[in-house]
Amino acid sequence: MPWGWNKTVKKIFSCETPGTWDGAGTYRRYGAVLDNGELWMWGDQGGYVGDGFGIGYGPASFQGNTIFPIKCLDGVKDAQAVAAGYHMSLALMNDGTVKWTGYNGQYIGGSSGVSRNTWETLGGSYLTNVTKLRLYGYSTYQTAVALRSDGKVVVWGFGGSGQVGNGNNLTPNAPNSFLLLDKTVVDFSVSGYFGAGSGALYCLTTDGQVMVNGYGAYSMDGDDDKESRFAPSPIIF
Repeated sequence: MPWGWNKTVKKIFSCETPGTWDGAGTYRRYGAVLDNGELWMWGDQGGYVGDGFGIGYGPASFQGNTIFPIKCLDGVKDAQAVAAGYHMSLALMNDGTVKWTGYNGQYIGGSSGVSRNTWETLGGSYLTNVTKLRLYGYSTYQTAVALRSDGKVVVWGFGGSGQVGNGNNLTPNAPNSFLLLDKTVVDFSVSGYFGAGSGALYCLTTDGQVMVNGYGAYSMDGDDDKESRFAPSPIIF
């Protein structure tokens, strides 16, 4: 194995994030998080500034697309990636902070809007004690969700169909606000739809409710009006 026979893999992932498939069929990114906290990635490098590997230069400079896994980061608990030519990677660190690298078109990496090819800590006091992290989307339409140990949720990135849940269809320029201020969240899931800018967020709260916001086609929001929800509201069972 490229990381050595004495190391074990905790998780594998691909750029085809939960529920979303890159229909172009040409851009793929894969990764493995090891039990010792090492993050290894391989696959397409896209040719864009900030290629999502975070090693300071484009891997294509020495091997084209990264056919062989390369070590990208230490101290990692979990990692997520999206692709389709605009590669972005997020890493949940063992200390509960979040790092990012790659494409920054939806301000996943903060207000500068500048892509980068090295890893940087993100979110300041908002992204601390994070226990769960998800990054989903397609091409340039990327949304990120983080759950903290105190039950607070931070959502940022593309919000055109209500994915961010801030009451409108705007994209915030940084992870700088909390979702569901009057509730405590115990878990969440994201749902993707094959198409740019689609997806919904489902939060399970301590009072047993499932709160949803985001894209509403195909009754993804739990009702038959098929309208997007721009702020979280309960699914009625």
